[in-house]
Amino acid sequence: MRALSATRWVVVVLLGALLVVPALLVHFGGRTIVEVTGGSMSPTLEVGDVVLIRPLVVADLKPGDIITVDETDGGYVTHRVTSINADGSIQLKGDANLFADSETRTPAQVLGVLDSIMRMPWGIVLIQLQQWPLRLSLTITIFGLALLPLSGTGRRAASHASPEPALPIVSLAEVTR
Repeated sequence: MRALSATRWVVVVLLGALLVVPALLVHFGGRTIVEVTGGSMSPTLEVGDVVLIRPLVVADLKPGDIITVDETDGGYVTHRVTSINADGSIQLKGDANLFADSETRTPAQVLGVLDSIMRMPWGIVLIQLQQWPLRLSLTITIFGLALLPLSGTGRRAASHASPEPALPIVSLAEVTR
């Protein structure tokens, strides 16, 4: 019984960590999680990879860094820095692209610099952990496991009362007399 209880609490702690650690990484670490949806950075980044982006320190930016920029349409582009111009604008190019991007970017458009890459399936798990349906499901599962009593833990007092006496069997002929 104790092994089952210990196992349950290990599962509760692991699920709790799975729920909390990515949120702490994003919230307190200043990181952003971005899913790669195009092949322009292949083979460095493949479709389905998830990249963790750290905040940009402009003075540390150099050619060869992989950065993510915020697009005007609400999307993101993650490409490699090919050069930094005298005016501070940044020229980018996808590793799989033949030519550099047609427009340069400003440091204000940069969401951040590549910190780490997560491959399948961990990247998908990390992306899903940022969505409310999985967060809610995990929270409910954690509370359910934590609050669920294990069988046999709710002991009941044994009844020492004598059993009810059996009723005598009476035939219909005896009742009519």
